Amino acid sequence: LWLDPGNAQRSVDAIADLLAKLDPADAAEYRRNADAAKARIAGLDHSLEMQLAPVRDAPFVVYHDAFRAYAHHFGLHLVGAVETGAEYAPGAASLARLHARIAAEGVRCLFTEPEFTPAEARALIAGTGAKLAVLDPLGSAIPTGPDLYAALMRQVTGAFVDCAAR
Repeated sequence: LWLDPGNAQRSVDAIADLLAKLDPADAAEYRRNADAAKARIAGLDHSLEMQLAPVRDAPFVVYHDAFRAYAHHFGLHLVGAVETGAEYAPGAASLARLHARIAAEGVRCLFTEPEFTPAEARALIAGTGAKLAVLDPLGSAIPTGPDLYAALMRQVTGAFVDCAAR
């Protein structure tokens, strides 16, 4: 959800509205802060769009379906996901179909996440020319602070561009 800057802006509005309701005396301050945050997100969004433009059509697959909102927002060519839910482990037939799609669509990258090091990810790209890379939707190595969201989005976008441009 948060990997879509439009959703992030809507979240900022919802948080500001709730804070204003809980603390009406400071409502104007919450709104000013929200407007400033949304402007920063809009600038970030534009910057990321420019960075992604050269690889927008590069087909890719993710290990976990955490990047659908990101791909949709930026108009990226998401071919599929290995796992589509926490409770779902793909079977052999599903993996074989995905391997065929990776080969047929010329997928450039299969992205795993830091907590996943699945053997099937390597098997899925075997013989296809696709590369294995890591995207971290949680920004687990990024220090907390006011720039966390921008750092997370830049990190994800940088990793995506680095792999997709190869």
